[in-house]
Amino acid sequence: IVIEQVEQLGGASQLHGRLSDGATRITVAVAGQTSARRGDAVDLSLPGSQAHLFRDDGVALPRHRDEGP
Repeated sequence: IVIEQVEQLGGASQLHGRLSDGATRITVAVAGQTSARRGDAVDLSLPGSQAHLFRDDGVALPRHRDEGP
């Protein structure tokens, strides 16, 4: 993602940015403080069960369930 804004919130940080398509907006919460700054490009990966996805109208999409062992 390309970072547009960083919010340092004490015990966590929120990174606001866009995916590589330039249109899809994303907000990522990370533990602790971050050195990421506006304009930085960062890689992102996470289990699907940790993602909270929403449609353009703000309605939440169903959560993905990771399969267990």
